[in-house]
Amino acid sequence: MLFSNLKHSIDLQENSDELNKIVEKLIDSTHTQKKDINSIQEAISAMNNAILDVVDKSTNVESQSNEIRNVIRLIGDIADKQIFLL
Repeated sequence: MLFSNLKHSIDLQENSDELNKIVEKLIDSTHTQKKDINSIQEAISAMNNAILDVVDKSTNVESQSNEIRNVIRLIGDIADKQIFLL
């Protein structure tokens, strides 16, 4: 019986050691995943900022296009009036 208990104790210790190795690998994997998620989050944030910058510049281009359109209309109106004066 003592020998059997010793054998069970050794088996239990081996199983415990194996479980500890698995848990350590799991912890390492979790840390790696956390770093990867943080990198992805930073990349998404950078893309979001770039998209916001594009939207801002597009809005600015639209506004400038409207101003140019108004100037062209004004020039057209002035040209039409000049024709009538001739």
